[in-house]
Amino acid sequence: MDKNVKNFAEANGLKIAKNIAYGNLRGYAATVSVGQGFVQIILSTSFPDANDQRAVEETLRQANLSKEYGVLSLDFFPKNIRISIGYTLKKHLTRAEAFLNFFCPLLDEHHATGVHTCPECGGDITAGCWKLINGIAYHLHTECGSRVNRDINNADQAKKDSDTGNYVTGFIGAMLGAALGGIAWGLVLLIGYVASVVGLLIGFLAERGYTLLKGKRGIGKVIILILAVIFGVVFGIFFSDAVTLLMKPSVRFDDLSELFALLFQNDDYVRSTIGNIVLGLIFAGLGVFGLLRATGKEVSDTKVIDLE
Repeated sequence: MDKNVKNFAEANGLKIAKNIAYGNLRGYAATVSVGQGFVQIILSTSFPDANDQRAVEETLRQANLSKEYGVLSLDFFPKNIRISIGYTLKKHLTRAEAFLNFFCPLLDEHHATGVHTCPECGGDITAGCWKLINGIAYHLHTECGSRVNRDINNADQAKKDSDTGNYVTGFIGAMLGAALGGIAWGLVLLIGYVASVVGLLIGFLAERGYTLLKGKRGIGKVIILILAVIFGVVFGIFFSDAVTLLMKPSVRFDDLSELFALLFQNDDYVRSTIGNIVLGLIFAGLGVFGLLRATGKEVSDTKVIDLE
């Protein structure tokens, strides 16, 4: 967390831990963090009456949140509201402050649950605890917090027990999918382009292949997908070279192995190929980063941290 957001958080009475700020923000349990070009504020709250939430949403639709407060996104979830506000300069945090001045009284008016209402049982909290659950801070009764820990552990274990997938079949499926993506990569190279979107296609097809062949849902899936993307890029580059050779009238398919053996003795070809692979991996990485991050979250256990 950078210095400006840290000062903003502390000025609003929040505490700093685990690279986030958390605590009582204008009467609501809050989590504040920094992303690439934005500050995110998550309010752990809900509406006992759905009509109140609809009224809040209608008020928000009538306001120009982007122009007035720099709001990039505002999403309602069953137990929290997530707000992203554009942030690149210190002065942009005044927009976050102005938004809170507008939004929190609106929540008060429509009876959103506050920091002293347990999100698990709905009761008033006199002695409680703070827990960070998948990056979101919640204020709960101590006994409710213990029950949440048990429930999450049981759910994670049940998910593992029900997973009948296999890393071997998943690996085969991922490589087959990556090979299809590699063909697309090679065809794009033939017309003289390198595009990160094709890297995303390789990752997508690798993930589809992994799933269709019933790969195991574990951290190994991420490693396999990374290997598959690397394979897809390398395969695509050599596929492109092979097609280029086959376009010559004198070259037959049976000649490819001998021609590649000769090419690998040519220092210029080797340097050029290594450069293409490195460039391809950079572009593919840009394209597939979001997919790999989402996959990592999918296969990870729910993260619960005791804040206090």
